[in-house]
Amino acid sequence: MSPRKKNETELHLALLGFFLENNFHGYELFKYLTQESEFGKIWFIKQSQLYNFLDRLHIDGYLHQEIQEGDLYPDRKKFSISETGRLKFLGWLVEPVSHGRDMRQLFLLKLFFSMNTEKKLAKELVCKQKATCLRWFEEIRKNDKNEETEIQYLIADYRVRQIQAMLDWLNNIEQKILFK
Repeated sequence: MSPRKKNETELHLALLGFFLENNFHGYELFKYLTQESEFGKIWFIKQSQLYNFLDRLHIDGYLHQEIQEGDLYPDRKKFSISETGRLKFLGWLVEPVSHGRDMRQLFLLKLFFSMNTEKKLAKELVCKQKATCLRWFEEIRKNDKNEETEIQYLIADYRVRQIQAMLDWLNNIEQKILFK
């Protein structure tokens, strides 16, 4: 076994959003994700990975599972969201991401669901994420006085510009989508 700690992800929590309105078999959800939803443009998920995540969400108590026996097909699991899962998802949905690297997937997934659930949630999410980005910005600015080498300066400059681009994008979302 590797001595490195496994990097936990919150991506699987996004799947709970699909169960707010519907119950799914694993394959039904996979077809929906890959063929009918814009979800696949944010996160490409393999079928085996989806099944593992659904089982994990069930074990964690976020999904209920019902085995449906089939005469013409193998037994199938049908999943529905539990109250614990609903609360976990809604809490996850409005919390900003804590690392810039998570903007590309986690934040976009949160935005995807919040805009499809209720624009008020999307507004709250964007405001919280802007505040988080500003904290990152200030933290780097505070530490950039200590840059001793050219590479340290370049790394700090890259991060500042990256965060500024995130803030510009979040402002654009507010102006063109959320407040129109």
